[in-house]
Amino acid sequence: MEIAERTFQFAVRVVHLCQFLEKNGGTARTLSSQLLRSGTSIGSNVAESQSAQSRKDFISKLEIALKEARETHILAPTLNCGRLYFSSTPATPPG
Repeated sequence: MEIAERTFQFAVRVVHLCQFLEKNGGTARTLSSQLLRSGTSIGSNVAESQSAQSRKDFISKLEIALKEARETHILAPTLNCGRLYFSSTPATPPG
């Protein structure tokens, strides 16, 4: 599976998670808005990179996607550690 397809599928999963979190309200709702922006932005920037006007533009788009992926990588475990989404076992922070 190509990176564009993988990031699209990831964005769909993020949207479904955020729809669930919106129902919970409070902190979960606030974090879900941030997660929705960063999680869906990854795929958007990867897709944009496919039609970059130059090598520099291509690299720039992928660097933005990487930054968004890092933000998403922090937000998802934060929801877990805060027990705002997952209820089975607490997570350990990334890194």
